[in-house]
Amino acid sequence: MFTIQRYVVWEVIKTFLIVLAVTTLFMTLGSGANEGLRKGLPPHLIAQIMPYVLPEALRFTIPGCLLFAVCTVYGRMSGSLEVTALKSLGISPLSVVWPTLAFAFVMSLVTFAMYDACAAWGRPGLRRVVVGSLDDIVYGVLKTERAYSSDKLSINVKNVNDGDLITPVIVMRESEDLPAITLKAAKARLTVDQEEELLRVTCTDGRVEVPGKATLTFRDTFEQAIAFEQHINIDPNTASPANLALSAMPRQIERERQIIHDLDQKIAILKAAGKQPKQPLITTFNGHRLRYYRLVTEAPRRRSNGFSCMLFALMGMAVALNLRLSDNVTIFFLCFMPILLVYYPLMVVGEYVSTKGILPADAVWLPNAVMAVIGIVLLQRVMRY
Repeated sequence: MFTIQRYVVWEVIKTFLIVLAVTTLFMTLGSGANEGLRKGLPPHLIAQIMPYVLPEALRFTIPGCLLFAVCTVYGRMSGSLEVTALKSLGISPLSVVWPTLAFAFVMSLVTFAMYDACAAWGRPGLRRVVVGSLDDIVYGVLKTERAYSSDKLSINVKNVNDGDLITPVIVMRESEDLPAITLKAAKARLTVDQEEELLRVTCTDGRVEVPGKATLTFRDTFEQAIAFEQHINIDPNTASPANLALSAMPRQIERERQIIHDLDQKIAILKAAGKQPKQPLITTFNGHRLRYYRLVTEAPRRRSNGFSCMLFALMGMAVALNLRLSDNVTIFFLCFMPILLVYYPLMVVGEYVSTKGILPADAVWLPNAVMAVIGIVLLQRVMRY
């Protein structure tokens, strides 16, 4: 009995680790590094970014790779009638199911931990690397494409020569309400001020134009400071809940609850006085209420997504044992279809009704519950027949 269980679990773990290593390597190196090189990012910067990208990749690859491993091992066992042989000996197929579910439970905890690692370590670390190397990034893109653009900044140059931008045209826009500032020069240099989080542009012989406002011409040196774009907001009071560690959420939930209470009282006082609350106040109230619902939902959302590993493993074993096919690819896609058509749509619905406050935060467990019921029903069929 124990020999069979050890054999099955080892085969699942071995297949899982091999597929996980290949898939994760492809996602981090094959996609991320190739895209970075295509955009002109220096190789040393790509190497620095890779460790921080790893948790992001693992939280997506672990459930899928575990599903493939389970389909492979249990499909082979079912196709070669090993499960039928166990039943003929009076051994319940459940004896080779629960050890794999135990391993899937452990991997669910690991996947759940990856979500917190992304928020507490991966994304802040990625931001530090990007902020510290922003000038290298911009120079790398300009050398290959002669143009760099983002939400608030665009740079076009004729050439890049030993760190000098030749005839640059730099357009800066702080917000949609303010006019764009256009800076043209004979040459310019970029430097990063990490303490102030500013990108400094030192220009020579050019002009600054603000459409409809003013034009400034200069022959000597002119310096313009540009604030970094907040690629990842790390301020806990305004950051997206997805970018917060679990340890920071209770304080943020209590903070939002207090703000909502204060704003609600202010709106009630205005209405009692016969005054209509102004739209900015209503917008602020709705914004904080939405963030509160998202904060309350975030921890259950991460847990439900993490424990998708167990559900995927359960579905993989149930389908493989029922089909009795040795073709693991066919079994994998037959397992993945109900996951794609049932699990993910229900996940989107559960997250939507939770983050909008329509249903309690535990609604995010709806897809897990549905998949668990389907898997258990299919396993009972294996036990019965």
